[in-house]
Amino acid sequence: MDPTKSSSLTPRYTSARQNCAAGYYFLATYDTSMTFELRQLPRVTSRIVRLENRVFELWSPNSTQLPFLPGERRPGFIAQAPRILEDRRYDGHLGRFDCLYTPQYWVSALSHWPFMRHQALVWTNDPAYVAYQPLSEGWIVNPTDARRGEFSTDFLRRLSALQSALAVRIETLRPRFALNSGTWASRPRYASTLQVSMLSSVHSWQDAVDEGVAVQRGLREMEAWITMVEARRCLQPLTMNDLRNADMPLADDRFIGLWVNGLGEPAVLNYMYAGIPCFIAHEYPRDAVHRGIIDTNTRVFTDFVEGTNLARLLYENPYQMIARESNLQNLGSRSEEGMGVHQQRDGAAEARSSSLLLQELPIHQTTSNTAIRAPVATASPSAPLASAVRIPPAATPVTASTPLSHASSKQAPSASSYAAQEPETRVIAPDRIPYIVPPPIQSAKGKGWEKYQLGPAPDGSKAFIRRGSGHKTTGKKVLYDRVLKRRLFIGSYIPPPGVVDFARFGAPAPRYPYLILDNDRSFPQKASVWVYEKMEPAKGDQGRKARTPKASELPLRSAATKGKGKASRSTEEDEEEDDSEAEDAMDVD
Repeated sequence: MDPTKSSSLTPRYTSARQNCAAGYYFLATYDTSMTFELRQLPRVTSRIVRLENRVFELWSPNSTQLPFLPGERRPGFIAQAPRILEDRRYDGHLGRFDCLYTPQYWVSALSHWPFMRHQALVWTNDPAYVAYQPLSEGWIVNPTDARRGEFSTDFLRRLSALQSALAVRIETLRPRFALNSGTWASRPRYASTLQVSMLSSVHSWQDAVDEGVAVQRGLREMEAWITMVEARRCLQPLTMNDLRNADMPLADDRFIGLWVNGLGEPAVLNYMYAGIPCFIAHEYPRDAVHRGIIDTNTRVFTDFVEGTNLARLLYENPYQMIARESNLQNLGSRSEEGMGVHQQRDGAAEARSSSLLLQELPIHQTTSNTAIRAPVATASPSAPLASAVRIPPAATPVTASTPLSHASSKQAPSASSYAAQEPETRVIAPDRIPYIVPPPIQSAKGKGWEKYQLGPAPDGSKAFIRRGSGHKTTGKKVLYDRVLKRRLFIGSYIPPPGVVDFARFGAPAPRYPYLILDNDRSFPQKASVWVYEKMEPAKGDQGRKARTPKASELPLRSAATKGKGKASRSTEEDEEEDDSEAEDAMDVD
C-alpha cells in the first residue's frame, strides 16, 4: 500500500455493531422548567410531540433548527465509548448524550459544548475540515483484506497540523485565566500530539473508527472551547441590565446550541446574545389540543426524532452505508446509559417554558423549511466567534406544523387554516440573506379573476378585502396571483430580501389576511402565496424554473434590519445585581 495515496476501495467492519441511530427512541426524563421569563421574543421554531399520554412543545426563540431532545443526564455522567464492542455504533458516536450530533442540557464543566459546529455545515476548504470529514476519506484500504488498512500520510499530516494550531491558540489564551480557573482546568485535552501520532499505528478499520472519531471529537471540542472563550471576551462589558434590554439576534445555526431549561437567566441571555441556538421544552396537559391550548391544525409528531435532522444518522451516514455494503446486521438497541432521574420543579417554573406565555405571538403556520442542507463555510479555528448576525425576524414563526387529518369537519376552521405557506428558502452563503426559491413560473388561468384591495378590516387591522366587479378599486400597485386568479390592489410593494428577478419569477404575496365582508361579519379566505407583476408570463416562460443565484446577487445579512425582541424579568427585583453574574454565565472566570 502507498500511504501517500487515497483508496477507492470500501473498508469493511470486522463484526456487527449498533445502528448509528440506536437508543434515540427510548423514553427519558425531561426538564421542562424555566427559572425566569423570556418576554417579547419571537417564537422562531416550534413543534408539538405527543409521547403516549404526554404532550410536549419544543421551540426556540432564536434558532431555525428543529433538534432532538435527549433528556436529562445522570449527574456526573459523561458519554464514553462502551467497553463492549457490540455496544458501540458504526460511526463511533456516543448516542443521545453525545454533543457531536445534538444539543444537550447545560453542563457546568462542559459549557463549550453549545459552541461546537454541525458536521454537515463545514466545507472541505475549512481549515478544520479534517476533524469533521468521514474517516473513510483518509483511510487506505488493504487491497487483499478490506478489513485492514491505514490512514494516509496526508490525512495524518492535516490532523497533526490542526491539533498543533489549536494547542498553540489555547496556550496563548492562558494569561487570561486565574491560577484556580475552572474554565482553564476544564479545557479539552484528549486530542494531544501523542493521541494523533498513535493513529499511524492503527491498521484495522474497526479500530480506526474508534480511535479516529475520538481524536476528531477532541479537536472539535478544542475548537469550541476557543470559540467560547473569545465570545466571553465580547460579553464581559455587558451588565445584566444591558442583556435584558438588548436586541437579541437570530442564532448562528452553524453551532449546535443547547437546551436552556433549568438554566439561570445570565447564562441564557449570554448564549443568546452570542448567537448560540437556544431551545426550550415545555410539557402541556395531555388534553391540550382538545382544550384549545394547541391549535387543532398543528401537526403532532409521535416521537422526538421525527421532524429533526437525525435522519442522516441512519440514511445519510457514510459509516452506516459502509456497514450495509458489508452486509452486517444492526444489533438490537440496548437501553441508553446515563439516563437521569427527573427532579420535580414548582408549577410556575414549569409554566414559564411555554411559548404561549410570550406576548404578541403570531399564529401557528402550516409548513416548515428548517432542515439543514447546504454546507456553510466558517472562520478558521483560531478566529474568535464571529459577530452575531442580526437579520429581521420572520413576520410569522417557522413551525413544523401541518393540518391534522383527524380534525373535526364540524369545527369552524381556525385562522391558521387560511394562512399562507412559508416560502422555501436556501442558504447560498453564510454572510448572505437566504435565497427565496420561487416555484416554476405559473400561467394565468383565463377569466373569472377576483379583485382584492388592501384596506381596513372590521377589527381595525389591515387586510385584503374582496371587491365586487362594480367596485372602483384604487392602489398604485397591482399584483397578480395566477393560481387563485386574484388582482391584489396595494399602495406599494417591495419584495422581501432573498427574492431574485422579481419581474420574471415573482415573489411571496404580501402577508395580510384575505377577507370577504358581509355587513358586520367577515369570512376569511385562503391566502395568496405567490404573486407576479404581470397577469401573463412572457412567451415561453411557463413552467420555467429559476437558476440558483450567485451569492453576490443576494443582500448581505449585515445590511439587514436588527431583529426585535427583548428579554426581561416579570419583576425588577434583580435590576441591581452584581455585574459579575454576566461574566459567570458561561462558566468562565
